[in-house]
Amino acid sequence: MTNDRDPATRERLRALLDRVPVDVGQRLDRLRSGEGAQEHGARRVSGARRVLIAVCALALSFLMIVWLSVAFRSSPRPPLTFPPCTWSVVPSPNYLPVSRYNYLNAVSADAPNDVWAIGAGYVDTEAGASVSTILHWDGSTWHQVRTTGGRLQGISAESPSDVWTIGRTASRFDGSGWRTTTLADPGTKFWHLSAIHTVSPTDVWAVGGTADPGGVGTPLIEHWDGSRWSIIPTTGVPTSPLNGATQAGLSAVSVGPDGTVWAVGEATTTTAGGSQQPLILRGDPSGFATVAAPPPIPGKSVDWLFGVAASAQSAVAVGSYSFTDGYGGRGDAAFALSWGGATWHESALPAFPGSSRLDGVAYRGDETLAVGSAGGKALILTRSGSSWTQAGTSGAKGTSLQAIDVAPGGSVWAVGSRTGSGGVQRTLTMRCS
Repeated sequence: MTNDRDPATRERLRALLDRVPVDVGQRLDRLRSGEGAQEHGARRVSGARRVLIAVCALALSFLMIVWLSVAFRSSPRPPLTFPPCTWSVVPSPNYLPVSRYNYLNAVSADAPNDVWAIGAGYVDTEAGASVSTILHWDGSTWHQVRTTGGRLQGISAESPSDVWTIGRTASRFDGSGWRTTTLADPGTKFWHLSAIHTVSPTDVWAVGGTADPGGVGTPLIEHWDGSRWSIIPTTGVPTSPLNGATQAGLSAVSVGPDGTVWAVGEATTTTAGGSQQPLILRGDPSGFATVAAPPPIPGKSVDWLFGVAASAQSAVAVGSYSFTDGYGGRGDAAFALSWGGATWHESALPAFPGSSRLDGVAYRGDETLAVGSAGGKALILTRSGSSWTQAGTSGAKGTSLQAIDVAPGGSVWAVGSRTGSGGVQRTLTMRCS
């Protein structure tokens, strides 16, 4: 395809313009001064030239469209970059009394002065009661805005007047108060929802899993269309090479700019000596299908994918390897997967001291950030291009980060927990700005 920056094209355009009469008005005046057939002929000539002018105008418009399309197509999209930021710990409240342990497990940053986090406070005993907490950052301070007896797993803010939390129930904040909505019931003995992603007031996604009394279960995906929640069908959940009954569940969800939804988790077995593998689903409101994950590295089995983030051209999922097969295996080696448009592949990570895992991931323009823990300290990784590097830690033992989100403008928030005085677990919030 050519454009008018080409010399040959310019010559053709100049020749075309030369054919358009510039003295149309003068010639029409002379034609109108005649009588009879001469006047009739003038009308015929005038109509023909109007057609010619219209054709020339259309041709010029077409050439302009061609030029613009080529110009934009030939100009690559500039990288969306933010200036480097510095990580720091920000004081955050804890549920009282102080004898309770506290943690944060999800965060959503709608704006630099509108950040939400959820977690829980609990008594460290086998039968200890727990209370879920919701925190809000107003630009200068964290405030505890709500507590509830039900366990909250995820939070997502689309605007200051549209905030969702998810667990066994779904609650929505409209700017003035909270309202509980009824989730779709899958009809199984046990079921839960672990994560939520808000696209708009009429497009909200939540993911989790179901289980029967024997522990066998399937992924659960629900969608809010502005008036009700509905269950979205899933197909192709793997049963091989898993041995025995399968327990499959989802722990994270992310929606790309094109509306493609990614959900990740784990498919494992409930029998000893079984095997595990990551579970990756992709879909939309019409349904979801499994996308193949890379095979496990020999000597390791994949435990769980804990986080996922989707962009316009790619996606990233993070989790941990397990050296123990079967249901309930503990992860002790962080890993990350990248989607390049056709397949998922494992990305090389730096070496970490001791046990490590990654729990959350997010895009900051063309940069990717992931958080978790390594060697008993909170871990922060960054990737620009294809290489992951360590960006920082909390600097203290007994800390971990479980979730991360990026606000418009590039400020980053990560949340988790730290060990306070007396060995009591306290909330941890970190900001990169």
